Amino acid sequence: MRADEEMLRVQSQDPAEIERLWKRFMPTAELRHIDDPQPRIDWTSISSEGISLIKYRLEAGVEADYRPVDQLLTCRIDALRGRTQVDGSELGSGEPWATDRYPVRARWEGTATVRAVVFDRPKVEQLAREICGDDTFELAVRNPKPVSIGAERQWSRAFTYLASSFVALSKERGPSPLRLEALERHALWMVLYGFSTTFDGALERTDARRHAPRSVRQAMSFMDANARETITVDDVSKAVNMSPRGLQHAFQRSGVGITPVEYLRSVRLEGAKRELSAETTSDELDRVAARWGYPAGRRLMAHYFEVYGEAPPGTSFSI
Repeated sequence: MRADEEMLRVQSQDPAEIERLWKRFMPTAELRHIDDPQPRIDWTSISSEGISLIKYRLEAGVEADYRPVDQLLTCRIDALRGRTQVDGSELGSGEPWATDRYPVRARWEGTATVRAVVFDRPKVEQLAREICGDDTFELAVRNPKPVSIGAERQWSRAFTYLASSFVALSKERGPSPLRLEALERHALWMVLYGFSTTFDGALERTDARRHAPRSVRQAMSFMDANARETITVDDVSKAVNMSPRGLQHAFQRSGVGITPVEYLRSVRLEGAKRELSAETTSDELDRVAARWGYPAGRRLMAHYFEVYGEAPPGTSFSI
């Protein structure tokens, strides 16, 4: 990975070390109480410029506070007896939440497993502006709770995918910055899809979605966030609580001029295009194709030619 990226693994029984770890990634975090003089923490994190993925297991009861400053945090705490309060909203164990300004108080007894993604807020806001095409857009979380049960479940799947992908990327020599950006976008979509944010309004201002009903916009957001996974239209329809036929009809009535399958294909093609370059080899083409749901590089080439009227950059294969 790049020089500004780092993987960190720590095992400790020192309460002061635990607080130092928290403050390294969340400077305003305060460890108010810990019920064990020798708590055990197993900490793993991986960071790049603007984003950190954190997972740790802490064997101790804790009470801690956090108020974000120039950060966006999304987190899930799993504990048998645990509660998290975000700006007055109570969240139970295993329920993910998000905040960019709401104060947080977390409490649990016994042992907890914590998963979190910490964003540098200015950087992630700029990324959101690039996605929606509005240079004046201001990103804010409207509600710390997930928008649906489907979004809550998807949060966990997305975190697992991101963690494994960042770890794999850290082992490569000189990985493509475009691949890192793609992962950062995926992490951002985990928040934009899963929680009510001001980005919902930004989507409404785009031409393709301006008049689309909420169900169609949610389906598009789900596909944007999960295009690299082996999702189908059935998965999309379940995520927005519709039948596949109902989703198809919703797209037809919305006037967006595209079917759910066509939209998913377009998102995958755009993602693959970002990862291709003039130096792309045939082996790398196959790997990019696999990452974006194509059975082979030649299938990606054919779709690329169909849409853009030319072969992918750096390729000399016949279509």
